Amino acid sequence: QLLNHDDVNDAVVVALISDAGDKRLVAYVTHDEAAAMLAEDEEAQALRHDFIDSVKASLGQALPDYMVPSAFVVLEHLPLTPNGKVDRKGLPAPDMSLQQKAYIAPVTETEKQLCEIWQDVLGVEQVGVSDNFFALGGHSLLLVKLVQTINAVFKPENEIAINQLFSEQTICEQAQLINTPMVNDSEMAVTETLGENNVLLPTVYFIPGIAGLANMFSSLVAYANGHFNIKAFNHRGVMDKKQVFNSINDNAGSFTEHILMTQPTGPYVIAGHSYGGVLALEVAKLLKSKGHKVKLILLDTFFEQKLLAINPVKAVAVIEKENAQGMKDKMSEVDEALRQDVTLVYQKQLDLLATYKVSDVGTIRPMIMFANDAYFNVDKYLEKLTYIFSEGVEHHYIQGNHFTMLREEGAETIASLITHHCLA
Repeated sequence: QLLNHDDVNDAVVVALISDAGDKRLVAYVTHDEAAAMLAEDEEAQALRHDFIDSVKASLGQALPDYMVPSAFVVLEHLPLTPNGKVDRKGLPAPDMSLQQKAYIAPVTETEKQLCEIWQDVLGVEQVGVSDNFFALGGHSLLLVKLVQTINAVFKPENEIAINQLFSEQTICEQAQLINTPMVNDSEMAVTETLGENNVLLPTVYFIPGIAGLANMFSSLVAYANGHFNIKAFNHRGVMDKKQVFNSINDNAGSFTEHILMTQPTGPYVIAGHSYGGVLALEVAKLLKSKGHKVKLILLDTFFEQKLLAINPVKAVAVIEKENAQGMKDKMSEVDEALRQDVTLVYQKQLDLLATYKVSDVGTIRPMIMFANDAYFNVDKYLEKLTYIFSEGVEHHYIQGNHFTMLREEGAETIASLITHHCLA
């Protein structure tokens, strides 16, 4: 997507871990006038910011906010390995101070308080009223912390919802938001489009695992670009106040209705990770029953887990521990009420999965991708699947474990398999 900008000669995006342990996307871009932009005078700074603003605006029209890199580094050329590939280890660390606009001091008391809050949340020394939260390294999880802090400081009558700060990204805009009466609309979208949405390309619908959100599939975007669109579901009850579905059938029925409203005619490609694969199968069955063509992708989904575990007690305990730890890491900065909401969804879906039995799959022939580092007896599972799916299954192995398979190399392999085996 970066290369679609007229003034970008070459580009690469990498995910870096900050000193605070936060993961952020950094874009390295080259430009004909990079040397002039990298000088230390004000004119060079203005040129650099104008160029970066232009690139960001272009990306903002094609990508959701959280997929736009939080930092941009302008280079005369990208470092290369002897083989001519980008030398990622040779890329310089981003200087976050260079991401800031010319400093404009806060004037009102609200602006001053907001600057202090940002400095604490982002770990930066100085914030001006025109600085952008995401440009300074902010991301969705830090945004949750920002919302919590702002609402605690500025009192409930001025309560702000997280989706409002996705659109109001500067101190100036947020100060106006705080001082203006507002209606709270914190409901999350049922699905989110990740990356570019090209109407000429097929769409793959992704359903996350237990208590998951759409952004768990964000690592696929770079590899799906130009091949297929990604629409990913958010589970109800996570980050909103909706009631959790009481059954898998109700959940699958709701997702199916949403897909048909979004895309009235097939063919459809439905993918699900872990528990999301159970829902994906039920959605595929519903779509097939309505006469549509459907391809199903199961990402490390295991039915009847306790029967298939290499060590039943240990395997289930490991999964629950990793799920719980992942949730703990993500929710560590969130208030107790929100943490309880997510825990409720997690436990409810875990209970539904424990009692789920596959039935009446018809002529569905899924493609199943297993994590290399499996918790279950895959050979035994494949044998079982031949009885469940009369048309057979296609299976592949993905780098990583149940959770890491959706990142980095695993994401690239998953996108490639979808492109060449499901969409060809």
